[in-house]
Parts: sequence; C-alpha cells; structure tokens
Amino acid sequence: MSIIHEGVMQVPLSGSWFRLPGSDDDLEAGVDAVLAEVGPLDEEATRQLRAGLGVVARLAHSLAPGARMSHALILEPDSGRVQALLSIRLSRVTSAAYDNYLAAAKAFSGDERVEVIKRIVEEVQLPEGRGILSHDFSLATEREGIADPALERCFLAYFPTGFDTAVEFTLLTQNLALFDDAPAYLMAVAAGERPLVPGREAVG
Repeated sequence: MSIIHEGVMQVPLSGSWFRLPGSDDDLEAGVDAVLAEVGPLDEEATRQLRAGLGVVARLAHSLAPGARMSHALILEPDSGRVQALLSIRLSRVTSAAYDNYLAAAKAFSGDERVEVIKRIVEEVQLPEGRGILSHDFSLATEREGIADPALERCFLAYFPTGFDTAVEFTLLTQNLALFDDAPAYLMAVAAGERPLVPGREAVG
C-alpha cells in the first residue's frame, strides 16, 4: 500500500491515536478536544491525561518546524497515560537531500545533552520510494536530581519517487516495553497499513 494517492498524502492510523494541536493552535483548546474525543473519565484520569497530552504536544512543537501533524497514543484512557508520540512532517527537498540525510543519520552519536545506545541506521524500501530508518534509545546525560527517563526513538525519512518532498516520521515513547519492533511498526505506518500495537490493540 502507499500513503500517496494522486499526489495527496494520507496516513491512516488506528483508533488509539489522537490528533494533537499544532504549534499555531490553542494548546488548551486542542487538549480539551482530545479529552472530549476520548470520552468521559474520572477526575484523576482526566487530570493526568490532560497533563500528559500537554507534555507530548509541547514535545511535538519542539521538533523541526514545518508542515507537521502529531498524534498521541492513548491505549487505556482510564489510566491517564499517553503511551507514545507520532509526528509526521512534510518538507521540500533537493536532489542531494537523501544523501545528506543518510550521512547525518550515520554520523549522529549523541551530544552534550543526550547519550544514545543501540543505534541503528539503515536504508529501506517503501511502496513509492526509498527511505532512511534510524532507531535508538536515548538517555539524558544529566544524572543529578530526577533524571529524564529513557526514551525509545524511531525516525523514518521517506523520499517518494517523483516528488520533491520528503515525509519525516518520528515515533517516541518512554514505555520501553510498548513495541515489540518499533522500526517495523513505523515502516507499516509509512506504508499505509494502519498497524495495531501488537498485544495492546484488538483487531476490528
């Protein structure tokens, strides 16, 4: 399958993904809309979920600017937890963009703020073009006080053939047991397969 039909991109997601407000939207109103879509919750679950949605929305806003849409994964609304962030960005590219992105992905090994472990970078094939997939786990280098939890990160830069546009997928979660295979899940999203989180979402 392909997410591009007659020049228009559509990325079908399972029903546990909820659209987050964009950087130009009213954050509070956007979070309220998600809570209304999720359905009635008790006061404590609502409070926790509101806080979690605010955190992931602000995280999405901190990513590279551009034409971006982001979604929060809420598997069990009553738990008050947001399980993951999926952000998708469209960007105009030049003929050298693929090689430049690949070189940058291979060269990255962390910085003064973040340590990365078990990093892989590979070239992949998608229904309508090629892509660059990277996956790692990040740890904050600051260890004093309450350190940020480890983060599983998966990135896919998709370069559809015949377009001067790249589609960048970013999948982030602090639940390191959430995905059996995060890269395979993100590849399925990019291929338009509307995948479910194995063991977490029921078919149908």
